[in-house]
Amino acid sequence: MKTMRGWAAIGMVAWVAALAGCGGPMSVQSFARQSQGHSIAVVSISINDFGGALQGWNQTRASDLMASRAAAMVGLAEQQLATRFTVVPAGAFVNNPAYQQVPRGLHEVAVPVIDGAMMPVFGQSRGELVSCQVTREQAQALAAAAGTDFVAIIYTEWGVATGGFIPTSKALSKTVMSIYDATGMRVAFQRTDARGERTLGAFGHVVVDENSIDEWVGAYASGLATMLR
Repeated sequence: MKTMRGWAAIGMVAWVAALAGCGGPMSVQSFARQSQGHSIAVVSISINDFGGALQGWNQTRASDLMASRAAAMVGLAEQQLATRFTVVPAGAFVNNPAYQQVPRGLHEVAVPVIDGAMMPVFGQSRGELVSCQVTREQAQALAAAAGTDFVAIIYTEWGVATGGFIPTSKALSKTVMSIYDATGMRVAFQRTDARGERTLGAFGHVVVDENSIDEWVGAYASGLATMLR
């Protein structure tokens, strides 16, 4: 299969421009439908309990419980992306010095550890974190380190969804994905909000523990599935 790395630079830019248009990045859903077969890697996932909205966490937002699911969440993202792309797994590049040396941001979020290596957060500011934005140079370096046509950056913020008439509470995951090409251009961006299936409490009062944590993971997976449907 011929990858974008094998194309002439002018041809690659023209192809991406034709997909993304001049008005900014496409939705992940639309872009994925038109980019099937090209290679992609998930290079960053961050999980946030912004403002300590959930009860039952450790004192820090990057709790051990939240982080304990982070590596599995990389796998869930790779599975969903594999329905449209050829996925290079994180384990193939996380120990690559070129990947680990890409400038990173410092945020109180949970991140995955794959094969003993941390997958960093690359956005510098809070705004860049939640919108999965990186510089052109960072995106180019990440694609080169992973050896892929595209790289995906994912941010998910967890909270509680409470009904109106019947105030039962369920897990809520607000998930954002950006996709960058090998030239460093952001070609796709999308946010989805998804709820867990189980009722965990009422009036926003829930406890996050080993018995409930996978409701947030499931909501995250559901949001990704919507993007790549």
